[in-house]
Amino acid sequence: MDTTIVLEYATVDVFTTTPFKGNQLAVVHIPTSTQLTQSTKQVIAREFNFSETVFLHEAEPETSERRLDIFTINAELPFAGHPVIGAICHVCQSSNPPLGAVTLKTKAGDLVGRYNKGTGLAEAEIPHQVRVHRAKVPAKALLASQSGVSSRVDLGSAYPIVSIVKGMTFILTQMEDLEALGRLQAAAQRLEREEVELDDGWEPSFVAPYYYVALQRTNEVTKIRSRMMEPSIGEDPCTGSAATSLAAYLSLQDGGEGRTYAYIVEQGVEMGRAGDIHVKVTLDDTGKAVRKVVLAGSAVLIMKGTLYLPQA
Repeated sequence: MDTTIVLEYATVDVFTTTPFKGNQLAVVHIPTSTQLTQSTKQVIAREFNFSETVFLHEAEPETSERRLDIFTINAELPFAGHPVIGAICHVCQSSNPPLGAVTLKTKAGDLVGRYNKGTGLAEAEIPHQVRVHRAKVPAKALLASQSGVSSRVDLGSAYPIVSIVKGMTFILTQMEDLEALGRLQAAAQRLEREEVELDDGWEPSFVAPYYYVALQRTNEVTKIRSRMMEPSIGEDPCTGSAATSLAAYLSLQDGGEGRTYAYIVEQGVEMGRAGDIHVKVTLDDTGKAVRKVVLAGSAVLIMKGTLYLPQA
């Protein structure tokens, strides 16, 4: 008797409308009749070898809610930006007729994704627990891990550590200009973990530096160029969780009761996979905390296929 599990999958490029740009994502469809173990999902994610692979569970009867499990090649994540936007676009675009909204249940919380068929943009108010940690990362520690960082950096300076949710943390590193951003080496060494001190209760967490340059600021939007590197995945083309962490931090620095700030973060340029990440951050009535974070972007279908999984 054939015991092979057959699963349909698709790959999409996220935060772009141009094939082979933006960030790759594998979407594996899981029917309600199929149960996969964590280890099996991890093996599949390693097989695709993208920065993230998602497992999109079929909606339960009489509901549109879809469970979304997000995996890197090494571990499951509670939340990540490009998997969420890619999943929203894929579900809404591939439905017949196309959907305008879908509810995704992630480990970080539920979110409602909306899709605009006219613009091709998906957006979601994402779960957030924005935390600017008390400690910072000394510049000298960053120099030790990233040879591309200019030796002109003030060794007495330090960079903020910010989490968008528990488990997703970034060291926000502002570079002096685009030339400095371009000198960064994708083959960076892992930052010594003892140099990154998170507040109590915020471990364990994925932690990576997020390098950026502010390009232009108007009353309507702030434009930023960024890069994200982490030794276990190399350079990531477009990192929604990092972009939302940066946008939340910059908004808190500006403050203002109930203010909303808009950002377009361009990432992946240096590696030939440019994409645009759209973020809006709304502060609460005190101007000292984040009320809402909206992440938006597009995605383009690249391929569809069938995964054959021997059943244990």
